Amino acid sequence: MASHSLQSLLAWMKDTSRLWGWDAIVALAAPQVNRGLQDVYTRRLLESGDQPVPAGAFTIPDTDLTVYLQDVVLAAPVFSFEQASLDHTDMSMTLPLLIGREVLLKAGGGGSAIQRIAIYEPENAPPVQVELKLHTGPRTVELDLAQSVEVKFMFGPSLVQQLEGGKFFGQWLQSPENRQRTFALVSFPDQGNPLMSTRRIDVRTQSDKAPAGAARQALMLFITMEHGVTGAVPADADPQFLYLIPNDADQAFSSAAMFSLHLQHRAAFGQAVLQMLGNPPFDYSGDASGLLKKMTAGGGTVQVPALNYQSGNYVFESQAFSIEAASGAEPLSVEFEPAQATQRWRFSCTVTFKYRCLPDTEWIAHTASFDVLLEHEFHLGPDESGASAMEGHLFAPYALSDEVRPMSGLPGNLPPDDLAEITGFVGYALKRALLEKLSETLTVTQTDIFLGGCSFADSHRLHPSVTALPHDLALFGKVGGSPSPLSIVEQQIFLAAGAQQQFTAAPPVAGLRWSVESLPGSVGNPGTIDEQTGLYRAPPAHAMGGLFERVMVAVTDPQTSDVSMAPVTVFAHRIMITPLLHVCNYGERVELSAAGLGVGTLTWAIKNPVPGESGELVLSTEPGGDHTYIAHGKVQEKSFVFEEIEVGTGETGQSVSAFIVVQHLSQSLSVKPLEDAGLPAGQVQLQATVRETVVAAQWSLPFGGPGSLGADGIYTAQPSAKDLFVIILATYESELIGKLEGYLVLPLPLADSSGLIKILAR
Repeated sequence: MASHSLQSLLAWMKDTSRLWGWDAIVALAAPQVNRGLQDVYTRRLLESGDQPVPAGAFTIPDTDLTVYLQDVVLAAPVFSFEQASLDHTDMSMTLPLLIGREVLLKAGGGGSAIQRIAIYEPENAPPVQVELKLHTGPRTVELDLAQSVEVKFMFGPSLVQQLEGGKFFGQWLQSPENRQRTFALVSFPDQGNPLMSTRRIDVRTQSDKAPAGAARQALMLFITMEHGVTGAVPADADPQFLYLIPNDADQAFSSAAMFSLHLQHRAAFGQAVLQMLGNPPFDYSGDASGLLKKMTAGGGTVQVPALNYQSGNYVFESQAFSIEAASGAEPLSVEFEPAQATQRWRFSCTVTFKYRCLPDTEWIAHTASFDVLLEHEFHLGPDESGASAMEGHLFAPYALSDEVRPMSGLPGNLPPDDLAEITGFVGYALKRALLEKLSETLTVTQTDIFLGGCSFADSHRLHPSVTALPHDLALFGKVGGSPSPLSIVEQQIFLAAGAQQQFTAAPPVAGLRWSVESLPGSVGNPGTIDEQTGLYRAPPAHAMGGLFERVMVAVTDPQTSDVSMAPVTVFAHRIMITPLLHVCNYGERVELSAAGLGVGTLTWAIKNPVPGESGELVLSTEPGGDHTYIAHGKVQEKSFVFEEIEVGTGETGQSVSAFIVVQHLSQSLSVKPLEDAGLPAGQVQLQATVRETVVAAQWSLPFGGPGSLGADGIYTAQPSAKDLFVIILATYESELIGKLEGYLVLPLPLADSSGLIKILAR
């Protein structure tokens, strides 16, 4: 028998409670929890589009370096279950970065200058990691990223750097403007049964302790219902508490739930009595721990209808009457034990009836009062027919003669047989009225009703496929939008412009319809998809609105109207290189990396190398490294060397470039953009100064563009360019000092770089 198989778990649950005092325990498999978060994130994307983190900066402690982040888009949060444990409530999460721009600025010389520019994409983007506790209410479990107690941006090697970067992202996680800040993980709505209503939810995580790489984890919900008690959370190392989700290969279980037998009895029979009486006030009393032991009616009425009845040789007819449930020597009450519920009620009633003994035709009429004790026992047990997991049994444990005693209104000389028949008839009339009312409200499906109203990640449900009653009620199944949820297999797809992707759905269903659309706010072309086959073609680079485009692929089952969606990120370039720009000193080393989407082997080269000035490219010796640029030693009479590193592939003919500025001398000219120069959009005024004195510099573009540069220092951007910066060189011939040079890395596009340009202009 395989470990954690369905049969082994049922055997472990046999004839003993494994709930540790809780009313219910629910286990949700980790992949389905994260898939739920992804689905919520995806629906929000379709409603309102991407929401980049507001651009901003943070300073690396104890340095003169500032990191400026712009156009950063976070992916759906992902729970990390690597440290899953029942022993603590802390949760770890990762917020992957999908795209973004990092600009490293160095302070000095009375201002700041760009030292590095890098584009984040899924292959190289450092994630944001958070530690938090889930917010739990009486009926809900919510992920609120604003509750993060520690946020780290994993962009640097030291914890100090990571925490400082985490402060930047922490501000966004706490912002009420962040549409992806909160996620409703679990919701147990009030469904009208006060005895099956959650009062408290405790959250933990659990692992099946399998070897690394094969371990399965789950989000655990320990549930206290109204009139229940809070149990104990088992220790992670306790061998008496097993991982609850079976690992049968042919079933693919992703959820498990246990509901206590005590809860089943009070939720079924207690609720039936409440509804029978019209939900009047009840007094609830518990044992020393607070567990409900007895509920006593404080109101409500039982209507006993008129009745025609024959028993042997006696025929009875009675008029309708009513009884107040809270009246009498003992008001109607229900007592609960772990495996049964007992209803008890002692009261007096007055009944108007007539009877005759066959074959007599003469009726004898009486209006008499009786003292009545009614008791019924309700038991839940396995359904031996196999139609369901359990069935209920309701019966009276006492003989009829013990239930009804005459008090007044009957003749003293009444024959014993007549008296026995009369008390039997009154008992029958009362029990029939009670049982008929209970039959309208009593059900053993309260758990099904409860689970049917629960939601996980907004729209997911727990769909049991196996239900059993080894002792407590156990349910095993899947988590999804429907019992057999339609799902796009390919998720989190990244493509290059013009590339193709075949999408498939599970389970495979005939007649599916595929579609693709842009996200709200997008200005680019979403590409095309074959409606019948699901073959998607990404838009060409020239039809995209920027360096990347996010689109939504959807598949619909026309028969059920089920829909599944998958976001796709399309990049304008097949090859991505990091960093795009780096400033270093002579003799220094710069680590570079490149990745391709659907390309073969990449080739690296220094474009147009200059002997005696250019550095060299070598394979990196760093762990996980790619290539290293080694700057040339000091070159006399040279202030700067501008290098272009080209990475390409012979298969497609495409290439991208990274740019290196090697400083051989300190800048003798200070070059800055001017704010508020009154120029039209797409232009910026540049200014060169020597010791804060403006000079008439000669302007040039070392790499020929993008854009153009006038002799007056006005830079004009090229509207169609997708470059993220331009390098501008300023030269000034001083009669006293000689040739002075300075350069500026100007961020592009200008319209999106106002915040960064303001920093450079200071």
